[in-house]
Amino acid sequence: MIDPIPVSNGAPRLRDHPITRGIGNNQILHLADAVDHLVNEVHSAIDGHRQITLFRQAPVTLVLFVFDAGGELPDHVAQGIVSIQVLNGRLSIQIAGNDHRLDAGQILFLNPAIAHSVRAEIASTMLLTIHHMESITMAQTTVES
Repeated sequence: MIDPIPVSNGAPRLRDHPITRGIGNNQILHLADAVDHLVNEVHSAIDGHRQITLFRQAPVTLVLFVFDAGGELPDHVAQGIVSIQVLNGRLSIQIAGNDHRLDAGQILFLNPAIAHSVRAEIASTMLLTIHHMESITMAQTTVES
């Protein structure tokens, strides 16, 4: 079902908002099923990739990406510790003008606010994890108060 709430860039949302896909006390995610679901969506890939937020609960977000060969995410930053795990394929991550090639089974970690871009050299699948710093800071402030 398409969520009528637009995403941050004003475009219509392509699937239910992550909050409506929340979890109880636990949840098992089947990555292969999620990949199949993304690959078989009826809408076209945007910038050569499809993505779905699998989990979002402060301070952690998990996002699954399926890239076509040549698909990319332009330069961006995250306000948290980032891990980029290549499930299959090969990705090129550019950080401060340096290319880092990641093959299946490799993980790259980034500190908060590090600008980076991602490009799939071949069809690839990536699991992105963000540990949001503002959520961690807010939680520590609440505990200390």
